[in-house]
Amino acid sequence: MSTASLRKHQGFTLLELLIAFSIVGLLLAVSVPASHKMYQAMQYREAVRDVRRALESARYKAMVTGESTQVAINLRAKRLTYGEDQIRDLPDFVDLETETAQEYMVDADTAVILFYSDGSSTGGTVKVGRNNRWVRLHVGWLLGRVEQTVDES
Repeated sequence: MSTASLRKHQGFTLLELLIAFSIVGLLLAVSVPASHKMYQAMQYREAVRDVRRALESARYKAMVTGESTQVAINLRAKRLTYGEDQIRDLPDFVDLETETAQEYMVDADTAVILFYSDGSSTGGTVKVGRNNRWVRLHVGWLLGRVEQTVDES
């Protein structure tokens, strides 16, 4: 092969580069929104785990220490407070609903579930939602156990 023909075949043409960059651009345009949705789904699952963990931890602490322990759920601030100084802020896109005993409401936005030393509780339900999909965490009043179900409504 001559030197002229070798130089002719080195590198890429402008058309080849434009096609390659177009393909990369299309892949990025599709993958960035999908990765954002996946990240939000991961945050949602973590929020459900955090609420469940707080409820179960408060029950366990009450049984071990022999002192009542409460979990306060602020619906407006999307903040979970349990124990003495355990605070967890949930993502803004997560929706919260509660059904608890009225006499344990701190204010219009803050519901409380109280766990007693024998493992029982005031009972209640915390619903964690995103995009019309809800997970229901029900706390039984007699045994204080936390049951998780997917709410179909």
